[in-house]
Amino acid sequence: MSRPIIAYFATLAAFCVLDFIWLGFVARGFYQAQVGSLLLDPPKWAVAGVFYALYVVGIVVFAVQPALDAASWQKAMLLGGLFARRFRCSLSRSTAHQSVLQRTEERSDSHAQLLT
Repeated sequence: MSRPIIAYFATLAAFCVLDFIWLGFVARGFYQAQVGSLLLDPPKWAVAGVFYALYVVGIVVFAVQPALDAASWQKAMLLGGLFARRFRCSLSRSTAHQSVLQRTEERSDSHAQLLT
């Protein structure tokens, strides 16, 4: 198997495990308290899957592969941090909201009143 494919699946596995720990245990109570009434049940798994697939491609292209080529974990940290800062501010926020939050018009009147 080629190096980029191995890097993709290794990064995907690490990302999924870390995100599962974060969302399932570390920050679960916080999210439930802050946006629990706005969460979809069930989430839109296809949208979440597209986000994970694209985000991991970005991590590999912009951080993992350049760091492997340079044999530098420092480069991985720097490029990964820069990528996460820019990418998470746009695509991840949008897709995360689409996959787990109700649309404004789908919320009950009480939820809409809280937002006004």
